Amino acid sequence: AGKVVSVAAAVRERDVLEEAVAVVEEKAREAGLTLKTRIDGCENRVVMMDAEHVTRIIVNLLGNAIKFTQPGGRVDFEASVLYTERNASHTYTIRDTGRGISDVFQQKMFMPFEQEIPNEESLRDGTGLGLYICRNLVDLLGGTITCHSRLGRGTTFIVTLEYDLATPDQIRNQSRRSSTIEGRMLYGKNILVAEDNNLNAEVIMKILETRGIHTELARDGEEAVNMFKKSGPYHYQAVLMDVMMPIMDGLEAARQIRACGLADAESIPVIALSADVDPESAKRCIEAGMSACLSKPINTAELFATLSREIMKAEE
Repeated sequence: AGKVVSVAAAVRERDVLEEAVAVVEEKAREAGLTLKTRIDGCENRVVMMDAEHVTRIIVNLLGNAIKFTQPGGRVDFEASVLYTERNASHTYTIRDTGRGISDVFQQKMFMPFEQEIPNEESLRDGTGLGLYICRNLVDLLGGTITCHSRLGRGTTFIVTLEYDLATPDQIRNQSRRSSTIEGRMLYGKNILVAEDNNLNAEVIMKILETRGIHTELARDGEEAVNMFKKSGPYHYQAVLMDVMMPIMDGLEAARQIRACGLADAESIPVIALSADVDPESAKRCIEAGMSACLSKPINTAELFATLSREIMKAEE
């Protein structure tokens, strides 16, 4: 993999923070948790921020807090902002009422592939890289990350980052790319679209291309599986799969993709597209290995939000 670099762009600070929290709101609800957000002192100024990396830090830490907090618990995200003439200093506090972290594990938790209870059921969907990635990204951005925790008493992570205030020229010269999370996360991604209906395929691909997403088209499930296998690992960042297709339907195609043995076969988001998304149909899609289900006709906002969420989840 190439070296990770930081690219700052002119963005409104509050917008980035609120959108980052929004990514995990559904996850918190599903876990039976209360998620509270408080942002103090923020005037929503335009700052030079690497919004993709900042988003990943916040989402990763909130995701861990949600994962390790029991139903009925609480997760808080607090941001405080202090301004100077040229800078905005941000402090992010992620606090949970979960099981806490032992002193021994705190000494090594920022190392790759470290997990406190590696065989526990709730950890099976994690790679052990989350905190390691967070630490590296915080270091890359010139910030600090600290942890305060006791077993049985919850955990608090504190991240400090400083951003330059954007100049009028920087604001004017900002690229036309979307400033939303979906725009930052999806721009330049490569997505395999499996759809046998020409008109539907054209509509979906044009929608994706408005966000700078590259698309490749498969006309049936069998072709989708073959394209995925031949492309090599990590060529695609997601698959949009029509459920009803000739030769091989989307359910069987999803099963074969999951079982094909490529490095990303089990993690790549495979998102079902179907005119029939009743609970029973959705259940069949999930059982076939799909990550999420979207109804036809496609709701553009829901499509981008789902892609952003599932791709970020796969990259954790």
